[in-house]
Amino acid sequence: TDEERYVVPNQILINASSTLTIEPGVVIQFTRGGLWVKGAIDAEGTSENPVIFKSFSEDRAGNFYIDNATGTSTFEHTHFENMNNVFSVSGGALEIKDSEFVNTDGGVDAYDTNSTVLIENTNFSSSTRDTIGVYNGGTVRIASSTITNQLDGDAIGVYDGSFLFMSSSTIDGVQDGNGIGAYDSFVSIATSTIRNTDGNAIWLSNSTTTIANT
Repeated sequence: TDEERYVVPNQILINASSTLTIEPGVVIQFTRGGLWVKGAIDAEGTSENPVIFKSFSEDRAGNFYIDNATGTSTFEHTHFENMNNVFSVSGGALEIKDSEFVNTDGGVDAYDTNSTVLIENTNFSSSTRDTIGVYNGGTVRIASSTITNQLDGDAIGVYDGSFLFMSSSTIDGVQDGNGIGAYDSFVSIATSTIRNTDGNAIWLSNSTTTIANT
């Protein structure tokens, strides 16, 4: 129902044989800990009734740890607010579509070669750490999305043999960092805009990039 609310007081495990389904209009608040995902989460809201994840208090709290997951976790029409680094993917697949991240300490991190993330039609604003971080061979694809008012760090950081594919997206406003920082990695950018950065729009260190219509 539209009024359905839950509070997460500690870490909750979703085991490898399970899928947690979250329906439109549900609000989940975190006092500490978060959701440790070995199976999958299917959170599909609607434009009128998004699924909302946020801290229970003014302090940031709550995250999702996708750990060698057996299924693909899907978040559609979801809203994340005042949370810690929202997603950490260490082995598994994550899809985020038509969603919003506001006032978070980081947004999405992919940590190894078995980690893949797809982000579409999603807006990120006011992150105090790299909004998107890709590490140790992880892969992130981001399309038709925006990152604005990046407060600290790069909007997107790509490290240690990782892969970023960005298309039809905008980075606008980085107060203390680069739009995209790539370190020993591969970056592909198409039909995108990067502007109003304190550092470089794109910083490459021992990395390869392809740029088209940007």
